[in-house]
Amino acid sequence: MASIKFGQLFTKKSIKPGLVLAAMLIIIVSLFVWTIASKDDVAQQITQPATEKFVVEITDTGYLPQTLEIPVGATVEWVNKTNEPHRIAANPQPDHSSFPALDSVEPIGPDATYSFTFSAKGTYVYNNHYVQTENNGEVKVNDVQAN
Repeated sequence: MASIKFGQLFTKKSIKPGLVLAAMLIIIVSLFVWTIASKDDVAQQITQPATEKFVVEITDTGYLPQTLEIPVGATVEWVNKTNEPHRIAANPQPDHSSFPALDSVEPIGPDATYSFTFSAKGTYVYNNHYVQTENNGEVKVNDVQAN
């Protein structure tokens, strides 16, 4: 069996040096691009955690649960289990000045839902805008990030 020396690989009868260099360059660039793309995927997973969702039922007797504790970044979904429309809005009535962003604006009909994502720590008291009662609900948002 004949042995081939390294210098013999680049003769006219075998692979040309330019092709070898081009192939090596393509491999290096491909690995570099793949590494950059992988880092972007990991960074996106770290900076954009999945949002947790919590459900509050609107009933004829109030909200279930009446007080809810959630982490920052979690979403609360209110589900209307009554036969009447409701409008979730922050206290106090009628101006909702404690947290104007928490306002479904449109009526939530029977079996319909309204969702809101809480992005800041705090205690948010809400009510049904259509009914002047002391029947309030409360969302306590702590500073632990949602998963």
